[in-house]
Amino acid sequence: MFNFRKKAGIFGEQVTDFLEAFNYGLRNQQLVQDAASGRIDAHFYNCSLTSVFQPVVHAASGRTVGHHGLLRASGADGASLSPWGVFSFAVVDHELVDLDRLCRTLHVLNYYRTAPERDMVYLNVQLRLLQVVGRDFGRAFENRLERLGLGPGQVAIILPQDLLAHGDLLEVAITDYQALGYRVVASYPSSPGQWPTAGTVRADVIRVDGRDFATVADAQKAVHAIHGNGALALAQKLETTEQLERAREAGFDLLQGHAAGVTVSEPLPPIRHHDGVLQTFQLW
Repeated sequence: MFNFRKKAGIFGEQVTDFLEAFNYGLRNQQLVQDAASGRIDAHFYNCSLTSVFQPVVHAASGRTVGHHGLLRASGADGASLSPWGVFSFAVVDHELVDLDRLCRTLHVLNYYRTAPERDMVYLNVQLRLLQVVGRDFGRAFENRLERLGLGPGQVAIILPQDLLAHGDLLEVAITDYQALGYRVVASYPSSPGQWPTAGTVRADVIRVDGRDFATVADAQKAVHAIHGNGALALAQKLETTEQLERAREAGFDLLQGHAAGVTVSEPLPPIRHHDGVLQTFQLW
């Protein structure tokens, strides 16, 4: 189930000290805090970066149980940039690693600074980072979390679908992240026939594109296959009410997309779950 070590949280001088230590000696990337709102922004070369959060919803209860941290960026002229556009500036491996960790740190700071008891933040990692870093995935980021009074159990790492073409690397990444206490979300095609052969290493959550299912029966096939892999089933990119209801009727555990919850810059304060709703997540 969703369960993490409760920490003191990220407030006041703790954030200031962390930002000073993080920024020391760096030129091409910086984290800055807005004095009025307390919100954290980042700079990578001439790009300005900030966080928004899309709810991850428990299908049976309709409650938000976490948020996916997403990047919003603009260039020096103020024009919007896609996340892929920003990552295209990281032309050498060490810059890619730095930018990937910068974005995850940015999201963690913005997510937990106002409510350290929030359930879970979902964070992307890039395929190139996984290819460059080698073994012991998540250790460097764990050190950053520790300095903020947080732990890996408050983070779900989303592995990219492109990683499926690198079977050995996929298993290593899942194993390493889980060993440190992170939850792992694997991104799969919507058709189970395109999935890798299930091995002994298994993700905690498997997410698929909820727009791809024409019928409830098609969606149920994916749900049954995901549960057969010992994982929770997450339908993402749900854009219409019809797609949302189809995913819910098919038995998906978790829902994500504009139809499931509005993307926000400041997540609402968490609702404490006194009624045992999260006990449904016994696969963990």
